[in-house]
Amino acid sequence: MLNNEFDLPWDVFSTCLGFDNSNIKIEHATKHMNKKEFWYKITGENYEGWQPRTSHICNPTLLFLHQGIGLTLFPRDDIRIVMEIDTRILFAMVHKIQISPVVEMAKHWIWASS
Repeated sequence: MLNNEFDLPWDVFSTCLGFDNSNIKIEHATKHMNKKEFWYKITGENYEGWQPRTSHICNPTLLFLHQGIGLTLFPRDDIRIVMEIDTRILFAMVHKIQISPVVEMAKHWIWASS
């Protein structure tokens, strides 16, 4: 950052961004997620390998939350596409699992800047 190198543990960085007392590894926190079952639960459609879209989500609250995820946490050109991390965050929200998306956000920032 600004030609300076910083070294912060993920939990401290997470706290600095406002994610207190949360699971830093989303994959671990959502390890019981079955993508096909969850997708059917929120859309009523069977996931068959095609790219999931925001328009398939039936619940207006989850639809709005997904758009927020695509605009703020993981900004991208096409927020209509539901990425794997988006699904995991929605799963955590539905099941009230506290998470911290900081590690995934940092991966996204590095990907977007390259």
